[in-house]
Amino acid sequence: MVKNTDVGAAESEPSKAQKRDILQLLQDCYDVEAGRYNGADTDDVIAETLGVRPAWVSALREEFFGPDGGNEDMQGLLEELVSFRQQLAEVRQRLADHASRVAELDQGAKEHEARLKRIIGALSPRIVKRVG
Repeated sequence: MVKNTDVGAAESEPSKAQKRDILQLLQDCYDVEAGRYNGADTDDVIAETLGVRPAWVSALREEFFGPDGGNEDMQGLLEELVSFRQQLAEVRQRLADHASRVAELDQGAKEHEARLKRIIGALSPRIVKRVG
């Protein structure tokens, strides 16, 4: 495999050797059935590895292999993100349920406190008369 790090600005097309290198690396790195790169590979990673323009890699990948469908790492992260968001929604719902229950208990405590104050207020004069 030729690593060409001297990509001139005037070069608008890869050489035949560069095309072969790009296609060979794409063969190793791109999963045609899944429509995405394996692992963490991308057009940019292949271009950097070979010292060629990312646009050349993109064009050859698109023509011979398939769309830029991301890579396995991205897919795995997306699946984990979906799972985290589901878990977060469940926790938020439980938190909302607990907050509602806290409000109910707080209201009940306030009602009992008010009732106790009324009872104490009503009993105090009677107790004062008996003792006095």
